[in-house]
Amino acid sequence: MERLIESLRDDDPLPPSTVDIWQAVRAGRRRIRARWAGVGTVVLVVLAVVIPVLSQTATGGMPLEPANRPASAPGFDPLRKVISVGEVPGTTPYSYGTAKYWQQYTLTIGTSGAAQAIVYAPGWPATYLSGSVVQPETGTQAEPVAGRQAYWLNRTLDSDTGAMLAWEWTDGAWAFVQPQGPEETQPDKEMMHRIASAVRVDGGTQLAMPFTVPVPAGHHLVGTTTMTRPHNDPYVRTGLLFDTEDLGDPGRFATTQRGFNVAVENGWKMGQKAGTNEQVDGHEARVVDGQVQIFDVADGFAIDVQGAADKETLRAVARSVQLSKTPSDWSTWVTQPLR
Repeated sequence: MERLIESLRDDDPLPPSTVDIWQAVRAGRRRIRARWAGVGTVVLVVLAVVIPVLSQTATGGMPLEPANRPASAPGFDPLRKVISVGEVPGTTPYSYGTAKYWQQYTLTIGTSGAAQAIVYAPGWPATYLSGSVVQPETGTQAEPVAGRQAYWLNRTLDSDTGAMLAWEWTDGAWAFVQPQGPEETQPDKEMMHRIASAVRVDGGTQLAMPFTVPVPAGHHLVGTTTMTRPHNDPYVRTGLLFDTEDLGDPGRFATTQRGFNVAVENGWKMGQKAGTNEQVDGHEARVVDGQVQIFDVADGFAIDVQGAADKETLRAVARSVQLSKTPSDWSTWVTQPLR
């Protein structure tokens, strides 16, 4: 632990605080945060271990084989967003996540529904939470998506119920659209097919962050997560995920018990500074098992670090985060957030 802490120490103090912070943790956050970080806290909690016991029967009625993945695959660059979703009437972009072997995009539908599009890298098969490899061809044939073969499956990647659309977005690589939230609010198959038809995968754009942070010793960058907002909406929630192994599927970060979720956020909620119990580098902070939040750091932003490490280590990681001078100004964000 001392080696990790020493690697995170920085002689420069955190920037001075300025304005209030932290907007509402939107109602929709409940699902995407849960997928990245376990079950049920306001942000990506890496403490929860969620290992549901799922059926071992394939969606098409054939037995599923045990997960049989290569040791690695070329994959995507986690700092490039290659997935995008074109305009789909009735939907609103909500968040996206990147990783080496997959990228995901979540959209809200109407007032309470949601759907998630996930693309897997060529050569990397998707698995259910049970560990069984998804076999799309065992499903029911669907209308093609962008001229590619597609199938309806009767379970989602993280549940044993619900319809999921799978299509081969390029040779040897599959993509999925799955519903999110309670069954009564989930999109119908027509909407899911429209979303799938709007999914694009290309060379991508380099991601930028309003902060820099050293890579925790023994870890590497495994992904990013960002809440999306219109350009005229000042709310920001964005972060980096560090772990000792790459993430094989979305929603599995919570089960590792060894990673760090390093994020920054503004808005009224963090401005309330709920649960403040100590000072960190002259800033009010909340330090509890699994999470360190440092409030009023710069330009209305707070630092939020979560993980399964002890408080001392989490505090050291949080102190190592350096926000840009004006993080509310997107032009000050950096494309090389690791230092």
